[in-house]
Amino acid sequence: MRDQAPTQPEPTLLRFSTQPHRFYAGIDRHARTLPRCVLDQAGTIVTDKHLPGPFDSLLEALAPFRDDLVVGVECRFGWYGLADRCAEHSLPFVLGHARSRKLLHGAKAKNDKSDANKIARLLRGGNLPLASV
Repeated sequence: MRDQAPTQPEPTLLRFSTQPHRFYAGIDRHARTLPRCVLDQAGTIVTDKHLPGPFDSLLEALAPFRDDLVVGVECRFGWYGLADRCAEHSLPFVLGHARSRKLLHGAKAKNDKSDANKIARLLRGGNLPLASV
């Protein structure tokens, strides 16, 4: 009887958000600040700012884009509070898988402003790996 080779575990399939929207907001969530970047359908930066931590300041900043906006956040500290507040205000919310996203963009420069921009760009392109909310 021959020795059988060990079976390999099934690969985990990544899920992506591919639904088109008019605006894509990438938010790099921190304890006291909300760096955010909003792109339009063409990928043009509509606004790119650092906001104080309260959700109300984010809601006010996103007001001009609310007609067809999706909010993307990396799965890190504090995302659950932001997800709850987005749900309360009927804002579509996408949670990006932090580890998989890191593999995708592989950038050398890492800072809050560029992270928010990358989240928005990956979301717009349908390349933001999803985590479960």
